[in-house]
Amino acid sequence: MFFKKKIADIEFVDKSRLAYVNIPIQRAQDVKPKYIEIQKQKHGHFVFSLCPGMFDLYKAGYIIPAWCDIHIKANKAGVVTILGGTRGRVQFEQPRFMNESFIDGMLEPQDGVPLKAVHVGAPWSIFTPKNISAWLGPATYHSTFLDDIQVWPGIVDYKHFHTANFIFSPKRACEIFIRAGDPLIHVIPFLNHEMNASYGPGTEEQIDANKNQMISQSETQTYRKNLMTKKVFELSKK
Repeated sequence: MFFKKKIADIEFVDKSRLAYVNIPIQRAQDVKPKYIEIQKQKHGHFVFSLCPGMFDLYKAGYIIPAWCDIHIKANKAGVVTILGGTRGRVQFEQPRFMNESFIDGMLEPQDGVPLKAVHVGAPWSIFTPKNISAWLGPATYHSTFLDDIQVWPGIVDYKHFHTANFIFSPKRACEIFIRAGDPLIHVIPFLNHEMNASYGPGTEEQIDANKNQMISQSETQTYRKNLMTKKVFELSKK
């Protein structure tokens, strides 16, 4: 019996052919941040998971890890970003500056650091046979370097466009070493369809439903167990 091969809804393609073997794409839920152990030691368990909304975002989608070391240095003299760290440049495309006028008024760097928008092109392209877009942005609940840089998020339609980028601006004087394999970009895909919204006062039934969302006062994690929708993000190597 022949089984029809399942077609991926979204495909991450390593156009450099340098990253996919040792530093592949990962499911976000499989990337364990360092603060898990900190919370376990301090509180006896992973406290963050008790907020189901935040934990659901943490598990959603995929992570593009840093495909090589990234060295970032920012001070009054300017901003320098080198792929390959201090051991020399690598074969990947080196970062470039974008016209920072598109972020004017959105960030005022401290310590005299000039406002710069740094574009780091990922070796990964994203393909989909469906009308799927993806939110690309900071790995807020995975990365450890976000105190010092602002990662600019965005939504990209991937049915006919395929590029993925890491775009950031230093917030203050800093020197950051992002290691190859560190969580870099959070990718959350979604299917495009027409969405209609409305607003106004609630009906009696809606108000009653809002008051009685927590159907059990004695059961812990009521929302997670009874009301939360399961979201499945699969990942396989082609």
